[in-house]
Amino acid sequence: MCNIYFAMIDYILELDVSCGDIDVGHMENNAFVSHKSPPKGYPKEKGKYADPVNYKYPIDTEEHVRAAWSYINMPKNQKGYSSEQLAAIKGRIKRAAKKFGIDISDNKKKK
Repeated sequence: MCNIYFAMIDYILELDVSCGDIDVGHMENNAFVSHKSPPKGYPKEKGKYADPVNYKYPIDTEEHVRAAWSYINMPKNQKGYSSEQLAAIKGRIKRAAKKFGIDISDNKKKK
């Protein structure tokens, strides 16, 4: 059963890559996926992402900013980034959080 599951995942990834939607970049324990274009339903402008190169971590809404901060702080999501890239991504998220009145230190909305 597991072999069928993994074969399906490989097939799906091949389809996505061949369609030009994603690249599978750095691979360690988890795949580092970078998008060549914005995922469906997400902002089209690169400036609305904390990682604009890979269209990752949208920061266009309060909810997206909160999610971006949560996800980028998970060790598995930091793989594939240099320390300088992580600092830049976190800086963009912090600036967006400030615009939405989010205190990034405790993730609560300022009053």
